[in-house]
Amino acid sequence: MRYNMRCFFCLAIVAAICGTVITSCNTDDVMFTVSFNSNEGSAVLPQTVKEGEKAIKPDDPERNGHIFAAWYKEAGLINEWEFNTDVVIADMTLYAKWINGYTVSFDSNGGSAVLPQTVKEWQRIIRPEDPTRSGYLFASWYSEPELRYQWDFYANMVDADMTLYAKWNMIDPLFKISGLTLDNYPRVDGSTSAAPLNVLFACKLLDIGYDWAISPVSNMRELEPNLTNNAEKFWGKIKSSQTHESFINLIDNKTDLILSAREMSSDEKAYADASGVSLIETPIALDALIFIVHPSNPVQSLTVKQIQAIYTGEITNWKEVGGADAKINPYIRNANSGSQELMESVVMKGLDMADFPVSYPELYINSMIGVFDMVIRDPNAIGYTIHYYKEQIIFGIPVKTISVDDIYPNKESIGNGTFPFVADVLAVIRSDLDQSSMASKLHELLQTEAGKKVIAESGYVPN
Repeated sequence: MRYNMRCFFCLAIVAAICGTVITSCNTDDVMFTVSFNSNEGSAVLPQTVKEGEKAIKPDDPERNGHIFAAWYKEAGLINEWEFNTDVVIADMTLYAKWINGYTVSFDSNGGSAVLPQTVKEWQRIIRPEDPTRSGYLFASWYSEPELRYQWDFYANMVDADMTLYAKWNMIDPLFKISGLTLDNYPRVDGSTSAAPLNVLFACKLLDIGYDWAISPVSNMRELEPNLTNNAEKFWGKIKSSQTHESFINLIDNKTDLILSAREMSSDEKAYADASGVSLIETPIALDALIFIVHPSNPVQSLTVKQIQAIYTGEITNWKEVGGADAKINPYIRNANSGSQELMESVVMKGLDMADFPVSYPELYINSMIGVFDMVIRDPNAIGYTIHYYKEQIIFGIPVKTISVDDIYPNKESIGNGTFPFVADVLAVIRSDLDQSSMASKLHELLQTEAGKKVIAESGYVPN
């Protein structure tokens, strides 16, 4: 009996030991190798994964001219491997799928290097950080070396390998005001037509890149600053409240300097006098009041007297001035607008204009762009506007500019004064402005040779 008990005890020990060994063998981890075939892309290291667990998604491989899509379970690229849900149960290979892409290169034209991008067909390019170049301000990227067609990163799509080219604007070290920052930049307002000049002055002085662009909202050309931050502060300093309102703002001390397409009107002068304020109006550039008609109108030129007679109501039919037998529709602007004041002072010169809006209220236009909208719709129209506004700002409205006394308005005829309706563009300040202020220093700078260069760059004719 004692022997049997001893044997039983020994067998139990052996059984326990064997059971432990068996249990240990059953719980050994089974490991599998997951390989990655990148299909001509950059190498991806294999992974060792425990049976029943998930592989870790590796960094996407790279392949010139292609965009990585996903990893697939078979070489035929039919079933995509889902790293969040699929588990490994055997040695396996995953295969890279690629999408054809186009290479977008960036030629910075002497600026700092910009890395190329691979972009899917009919997708947008990600706008890179602006390059830098000593002595220059970055303007924009263009689609050809001649820098004629600006690339729109929001609207343009890629359909081939391509190169974008950087445009630069030179910094003039003489056009500077010591100590000027965005924080102490003067409040500058002005006429609608002078808005690009206002922006250009600020960009030059604050070392902000800029370029002309077509606004998707207004479909007009605008001088756009490259503002990555402080946009609200910038536009709080740089305004375009239209001519009359900017004069009122200056008189009310709500702005420090204005850029005006005309001199102060009699109404504005009366308001200034009543407010005990006097203004200093300084010519800095030349512009002109021009006349526009529908492109189908055969009339190429009118005399000064004919224009005056049309707007006094004496001439009412186009055949009287060499055109078709059709009634003339003379459009006018609202009182105190820049172009209306120029019309009365430079063209009519004391002659009373016919009261067209009383009989024909549709001939009364309350905005600069409105003149173009009406003239392009009316084959019998005639209207007037600012030369700079038509040539530099208006886009895609093909109205026709007519000559006056056979002289066509352009920079040459405006600059030499042969065009009959030339007018000054003015920088206007209050006479009580602190001469040590940044506004006073800007007013002085605009009258220098460095100022004239910037004015010429804007498209205006310096005086």
